[in-house]
Amino acid sequence: MVVSSFDKGPEELMEIYGSNFANLFGTMSFERHGQNAIQAQRIINAGGKLLLKRVCATDATLANLVLCAKVTSTQTQKTNSAGENLFLDESGEETTTDTGNPVYVKSATIKWESSTITGCKSYDEVVKEAAKLYDENNKVYPLFVFTDNGRGVSNKAIRIIPDYNTSKGIGKMFYTVAVYEGTASIETQPITFDPTVIYSNTAYGLDKSTCVQVNGSIDETIYDSFIAAVAEASDLDASIIKSYDLIYGYTVRGAIINGISIDAESIDLNSNYGIELKEGSNGAFGDKPVNSDAWTNAIVDVYEGKVTDEVWDVDQHKVHAVCGANFPNKINEAIANWASFRKDCVFFRDLGTGLNSFSSIQSAWIEQKTRNYFVADYGTSYQIKDPVTRRNIEVTMMYDFVECLVNHFDAGAFAPLAGTVNGFILKEAIKGTVNFTPIITPTVNQKQAMDDIRVNYAIFEDDQCVVQSVYSADPDYTQLSYVNNVLAIQEVARAVRTACPKNRFTFENTLDMANYAKSVNNVLVNFASNFEELTFEYTQDRLRASQKIFYASIKFKFGTWTQSEIFDLFALSND
Repeated sequence: MVVSSFDKGPEELMEIYGSNFANLFGTMSFERHGQNAIQAQRIINAGGKLLLKRVCATDATLANLVLCAKVTSTQTQKTNSAGENLFLDESGEETTTDTGNPVYVKSATIKWESSTITGCKSYDEVVKEAAKLYDENNKVYPLFVFTDNGRGVSNKAIRIIPDYNTSKGIGKMFYTVAVYEGTASIETQPITFDPTVIYSNTAYGLDKSTCVQVNGSIDETIYDSFIAAVAEASDLDASIIKSYDLIYGYTVRGAIINGISIDAESIDLNSNYGIELKEGSNGAFGDKPVNSDAWTNAIVDVYEGKVTDEVWDVDQHKVHAVCGANFPNKINEAIANWASFRKDCVFFRDLGTGLNSFSSIQSAWIEQKTRNYFVADYGTSYQIKDPVTRRNIEVTMMYDFVECLVNHFDAGAFAPLAGTVNGFILKEAIKGTVNFTPIITPTVNQKQAMDDIRVNYAIFEDDQCVVQSVYSADPDYTQLSYVNNVLAIQEVARAVRTACPKNRFTFENTLDMANYAKSVNNVLVNFASNFEELTFEYTQDRLRASQKIFYASIKFKFGTWTQSEIFDLFALSND
């Protein structure tokens, strides 16, 4: 799970992996968004999957664009298909010869204008405010509404490109809506102006789900009123008008429309790099939100369930881990409480940067309130090369640890989260920059002191920075004092939690209960080799059977791992 600010992107809680992450949330900036953001990218790069929530300031606003059409009616001289003016001759026939008796027709003129709505925080608010621009008396129709997919300053723009090649074969006018960032096109989707068009069992009317990078819509009621206004202003049939290109003034074959024209002063909806979304702001986050009070409170609110109850849902979202990212203690405490409630994941909590002695690490450890086996503490920090600026920056070891975790879960959660053999090498750590390396001196055993407070650390060995210990923050010394044992149990629990609902509501008799027990055992057998012993006990009594509740116990006995080495050295005599 990652909760972070980013320069852009959707704000809903989502599961995301692969290239979709960079496409939606952009390039990560340590300076603006801290270790948390670039750490998220590393999880994705390693092949991990995120339960992600982008946070914004409470007063941030949403960038948007509203495209309005204004319809006027005029008397214009009639032209032929070549665009030549027509006149009436003496016999009343139309001719291109100037007889001084021009043929006039009623013509509709459409003028396209753009506007933006200020102070809106959601797509629905923008749509509601845009509808207020509708003015039937003055023939003003707010037809296209676009917003960014999340709040904040936006660099996106909209371009609407006519597609006559597709349109002439189908008989309906199709466009390509292109989303630009600067000079780069980041998304294109086919749409129709008519929101009711369905072709090959697919609806092509613009709606909120048409694009990924932006939200868009056409109000069908306002569209119908617009068509009626154009029909009245031009004396053309409304059903025919719907098939025309009413944005640029052509038929589906790209021919000029008699009776409908586009005002010369209209904005160009097909301009090279689009029309910008405006009125988006970062609010209290400003340009560099990381570690600000607004940023801290926004992240805390997510983990406390104040933004959405969905963060508590252990059935829908099966989280494996949350990793610290040099957070303020207020965020650490919120995450620790969240993980302790869910019980299906571990919070790998770092104690921050700049802790250059055991006493400073111990002080930072004392400040952490929640200690149990759903939390594991880490005290190492070091410098890396910023992946964007290539300058040295200090990060906690979670920066590299997240990549190790992805590989660890892929291989099996039961193995220790330490050592070269298990792949817990912090590859980006610059040698000589590690904040603190515990050693044994004549007066103090710093390694034992770190073990006593159960704070894990890393040291350089053979020119590699390697994680050295595997403790959870469990204050009592038990088998759950080792974080890999906690993860091993949680891995089994997630698998059982996935399998059980498939057989739920099938219990009619005791035999059904027994069959259900078999299905659980079929899950457990996949994990038997991860433990010295893994047993399942199904308990049945009359009361529980009458309640149709399944009761069982799963018992784990863990394997043992070598934690340290002691060698006795003997000097043998020549005799």
